[in-house]
Amino acid sequence: ETPGKFTYRAFLKMLRKLAEHNLAGEDVVSRVRKRLSPKEDESMSELKKRIRMLEAMTPDELDSDQREIFSHSALKLIAEAAESEKRDVEQLLSEHEQRK
Repeated sequence: ETPGKFTYRAFLKMLRKLAEHNLAGEDVVSRVRKRLSPKEDESMSELKKRIRMLEAMTPDELDSDQREIFSHSALKLIAEAAESEKRDVEQLLSEHEQRK
């Protein structure tokens, strides 16, 4: 990774750490709360979906920090591989741009 460059690979690592942290901090009380509050479950499933989209990218895409690397067909392939919609991939790319 290039210092000072927030690549899609770095974004993937960040989201994986966030997911690990969420799972590691889970105890009996929080699991009971999840059953009472489905929003927490929804946010974790959304996080997992974003990770799947990033995992569906090619090595060249992951090593880039530029949205322009993604062709229309690449966006469709990523969405299909991650079992999501093209608009979800576009939203993920927008989120990456905001975090750069």
